[in-house]
Amino acid sequence: MPLSLGRIAKALLKLVLGLALLFAATVAIGLHLNSRAERAAREFCAAIPPSSPVAAAIARADGMKLRHYANREGHEHVFMFPGWVFNWANCRVALHPDGTVARAWATEAED
Repeated sequence: MPLSLGRIAKALLKLVLGLALLFAATVAIGLHLNSRAERAAREFCAAIPPSSPVAAAIARADGMKLRHYANREGHEHVFMFPGWVFNWANCRVALHPDGTVARAWATEAED
């Protein structure tokens, strides 16, 4: 039974449509995960009151199992919220010299 050109074309069309749907679903999932990470970072930052000790935010991050680091000088702490694959949303906390929170702000997903 020889393959007709029409059957080959239909099979290729189904393959292309399937790949396009897979790509669209992957992009949609990535956008959703990045948006969720950014929202979580904003909510985390909003819950940090000014002039509070940064230790409270660090303890909360540890309880949430978030990645966290301080810059070399110790004047800023960064709490990382995972998004899609290599993207992260961050909550950055700037400190006064006495170690209390001066300002907290969220940054959008980064690579």
